[in-house]
Parts: sequence; C-alpha cells; structure tokens
Amino acid sequence: MKPVFAKIQEEGHMGVFAIRVIDLPYFSTEFHFHRACQLVYVVESEGKRIIGDSVENFNNDELILLGPDIPHVWHNDRKYFDRDSYQHARSVALFIDPDKLMATMTQFGLARQAEQLLKKSKRGMKFSGQAKQSLKKILLEMTDQQPFAQLISFMRAMDVLTRTREFELLASRGM
Repeated sequence: MKPVFAKIQEEGHMGVFAIRVIDLPYFSTEFHFHRACQLVYVVESEGKRIIGDSVENFNNDELILLGPDIPHVWHNDRKYFDRDSYQHARSVALFIDPDKLMATMTQFGLARQAEQLLKKSKRGMKFSGQAKQSLKKILLEMTDQQPFAQLISFMRAMDVLTRTREFELLASRGM
C-alpha cells in the first residue's frame, strides 16, 4: 500500500499549530502522510492503526504523536461503515508545523528539545501514564479556548511532550 500526500487545509495559513475536532461516522480510509506533525487523541473509535510499518489495533482513549511525513491511517472496524450503525469516530488532533516550531523554539533557546522530540516523533509515539492524562486534558481544553489561551496550552503540551518518558515508539528505526 503506497501512501498519498494529504494536504492539511490550514497548513498553508497555519501558524505554529492548529487544533481540529473530528466527529464523523468513520475516519478517513486513505493511507497518507503530511508535513505537519499530528498529536491525535482518539476519543471514540476502534479498528486497525497503521503508522509506518507498525500495524496494531486501536481503541478509545489512545494518544499518538506522528512526526512529519510518516505514513499513517486509522482504519475503523467494518461496523463503522454500516449505514445503520450508530458508531462514530471522534478525535481531537493538534497539527504542528515542524519548521515553524523549530524557528519559534530557537527564539526561546529550546531548539534542542524540539529537535529531539521531532526526531522521536518520526517513528510515531504512543503515550501512557501521567503524560497521556495531562496531554488529553490539554487537548480537550484547547478545543474551547480563545487563541491566546490556546497558545499557553500549546506550550504546556510541548513541555509534557519534550520531558516525558511515558511513551513507546511504534514504527521501526528504518522508517
């Protein structure tokens, strides 16, 4: 299966980050990649997740960070495609422009931390423990916040992402 490039609507006009709530009968079925990093909290859904060469089942309450250009898809179980199904695929996604992130973090003397995070994220990172709980809370809060409050929340998320060890890498090193 060959991944296709997916253009993120806001990517051209996006600042350092953009938050998006997805609430659909099922997630996109296209194996794709994009330049933006993506922190995804799966609120409600289940199926198979492919990130690079990692293929695993996924379920509600999953939190994943994808680095730039890593191919991925969350493919819902068959029941999500049934017209009479009451299933929904819900998630909150934080898209991060890696180039703008590096430029911004450099201004604050935090380039090394951001660079290390981006390097790890190229394999996909699945979070657990307190880091997962903190990031979920931040993402959910961001969906209702005004821009300045979102910026503060974004920085809180970056603090957690750059400091935590509560994650597993998903794709193999060569991906």
